[in-house]
Amino acid sequence: MREIGWIAVTSLIELNVRIVDIFPSALLTVVLTYVIIGSWGTAISASSTACAVDLQEENDVAANKKAAPKINDFKKISFLIELFSAKCYSLFMKSFLAKDLARDAKANGNIKIMGRAAFGGDGIDFFWTASGFELNAKAGELWAQIESDYERLEVWISVWVDGVQFSRLMLNKGSNNICLFRNLNPQNTKNVRVYKETQAMGDDSLHRFLLKSLSTDGDLLPVTPQPLKIEFIGDSITSGEGAIGAKGETDWTSLFFGGTKTWAFKLASAVNADFNVISQSGWGVVSGYDCNLDHAIPKHYEEICSVMKRPKANEKWDFGRFEPDWVIVNLGTNDQGPCQSRPDISEIFKAGVVSFLKNIRLHNPKAKIVWCYGMIGHILADRLERAVNDYKAQSGDNRVQYILFPEIDMEKTGALSHPTEAQQQEAADYLRSQIVGL
Repeated sequence: MREIGWIAVTSLIELNVRIVDIFPSALLTVVLTYVIIGSWGTAISASSTACAVDLQEENDVAANKKAAPKINDFKKISFLIELFSAKCYSLFMKSFLAKDLARDAKANGNIKIMGRAAFGGDGIDFFWTASGFELNAKAGELWAQIESDYERLEVWISVWVDGVQFSRLMLNKGSNNICLFRNLNPQNTKNVRVYKETQAMGDDSLHRFLLKSLSTDGDLLPVTPQPLKIEFIGDSITSGEGAIGAKGETDWTSLFFGGTKTWAFKLASAVNADFNVISQSGWGVVSGYDCNLDHAIPKHYEEICSVMKRPKANEKWDFGRFEPDWVIVNLGTNDQGPCQSRPDISEIFKAGVVSFLKNIRLHNPKAKIVWCYGMIGHILADRLERAVNDYKAQSGDNRVQYILFPEIDMEKTGALSHPTEAQQQEAADYLRSQIVGL
């Protein structure tokens, strides 16, 4: 009889899991079934004990061996109970799937997209430094399902609640169910931001950060846009390379990128601005530090993120989705070496700056433009200033400003001989003091 009882219990739990899947409203009935299971289990146990008293000792041992549930039976029942509990719990959580999030994001609703992103049936793809999403949640807890992949260069993200960084973590390959917060007062509204700390890793074609869904026990509320919008364009300094990590670290890897530790992030925070970042380590205006002419940021300005060489990333960017009040460029550092060693590159540098300014103005007719340079070297300072002035003279566009940064102390840099967070902060403070009208 005990053996029949275990089979019945297992079958009943399996049935209940299916019922809750198909008919969520049947939860109360299922809970009552569990009460019945408990009563039945007690009756089964009592009946089996009474029968065992009347049997001979040797038959009692044999009967117990035969009737006792196997360890696998316990494991199966335990698994089914956990699954059923998860099903019940999920009934109290609201889920927002990729298509809903994408619709909301395009309508400037209950999710704000930070940075250039690609929308698809499978989710929202984020690429650039400090890209991500922002939410206002009136809830006790909030979860995000994020899919990620990489071959060598993994994705790191950070989670911020009410303006304070709560965590920094690496995304594993496959699906990541990440708790953004929990056990908080469900009557209070929390502002949540999730940032991509790593830049777009063009050298790793699998590198990916895809938001699949959100789950919460409360409500998502509208996110109010900030009063200012800024677009930042730069290189490794703007990507936050070396802003995380000890001085002396030389391994070029995702771990040492801190997208929320940069001058751009800090400046945007100081002036309460929504912002986009377009930046690549080692890239320049006309050439990368390695004299590779393809490693020029202007060549990728009109696409979502063509440095990733992925279909959706290669689509044209809709400049109407983010219309900045300011476009701030910090490029030229990686052009220094090539301009010194390659006369052919040196000859096209000035024209490259003028051409890029024209393209920025074409796509951002209302924005003020700032070109800054000099945190690591002043080799091209005079040429950059002349190029900016030439553009202004040719175009009659006087809403452009050139700013030369003070050089940082290279003896005090962080990982990979790049600026520390403190040096990035100094740069942000200096820039804010110099920009006219910001």
